[in-house]
Amino acid sequence: MPWTLTGNSRGVNDSTLSQAIGALTFGLLDGRYTRKEVAPVAVMIGTSNSVPGETYWPHKVAAKRGWNLKNFSIGGGSLTGNGTASDFTAQLNVALADTSFSKADVKYFVVGDFGNDVRSDYNLTVKAPVLFNTIRTNYPNARIIVLPALWGQMSFNLEAYRIRSVTKRVEELTEAGRPYGVEIVPHVHLWHWDSAEWMLPNEVHYTTAGH
Repeated sequence: MPWTLTGNSRGVNDSTLSQAIGALTFGLLDGRYTRKEVAPVAVMIGTSNSVPGETYWPHKVAAKRGWNLKNFSIGGGSLTGNGTASDFTAQLNVALADTSFSKADVKYFVVGDFGNDVRSDYNLTVKAPVLFNTIRTNYPNARIIVLPALWGQMSFNLEAYRIRSVTKRVEELTEAGRPYGVEIVPHVHLWHWDSAEWMLPNEVHYTTAGH
């Protein structure tokens, strides 16, 4: 037999329910009742090229993609900062302590970038898995996205061992991130390689145009 509306223990009869459903239906059709879209939360840690600010690329990307960005990046940031405030572990701890958003609601976790570790030729095989494991454990629904090295043609970056370091660090990050589903953005170090106007003169930092 077909389904019919029936009364209930609170005394709501068929007529009342029908009127309520009718009002809701017409409200949906004419736009009075609309679904509120909630912006996906994106958490970020990183270096001076990724700090908060409207002229910086994280803000621009978040605005374009409709993210609710929580950016904890600090200038001088690195994975191997050895307990300083700019250490990625310290930045992550600040993020973890932020109660303004639910960790379960975080859809993206971005690390940008490891350039300071690369320039120092620091091995990441020990600390990177710990970082990625902590992120995955606390933000189980997030895509973990890593930009290995935001680079440019400055004399400091052109030293042979630093160029080799880029390749080695990318390999280390890729291997460390594999068990945690980390997405390594490829060839980031080449994005600004041939465009001097995107980098400050003989500098590691982007110009406004570079962002």
